[in-house]
Amino acid sequence: MSIGAAYLDHYQRYLRDSNAQISFEVEGKTVKVLDFAHAMKDAHIMASLGLSHFRQELGEVCEVVVPVSEGDDIVMGAVAASLSFLLHLKTGIERVSYLRHLHRSMPAFYKRYRKTAIAFVEPYPFPEGFARVELDTANRD
Repeated sequence: MSIGAAYLDHYQRYLRDSNAQISFEVEGKTVKVLDFAHAMKDAHIMASLGLSHFRQELGEVCEVVVPVSEGDDIVMGAVAASLSFLLHLKTGIERVSYLRHLHRSMPAFYKRYRKTAIAFVEPYPFPEGFARVELDTANRD
């Protein structure tokens, strides 16, 4: 099983099926932002799939999960723009507390919410076991 397949299986186990997605490319590799609209009451869960291609740039195998109160193309676009910017910086998530760029990269998001940044904070209260993805059987190439 590939790392991407392990993450997707994990997401489906805990968050159910994704109802929407957007994709972007960086250096010929595709990264998706999946929207799990019904995973939790009163929240959409946006989850990346494909950041694991960038282990060298990010310093570890990881994906990003973002709980949001509303989910649509504008919010998904803001998450995707932030992840793309993170990959452009070529730095690990643990070194970044927030990315301040949304007023330039996603003016529609800024206009709607008057927010210019996405913050990386302590994990949302996900179910027991969610924080660990089993990669033992995943192909690490």
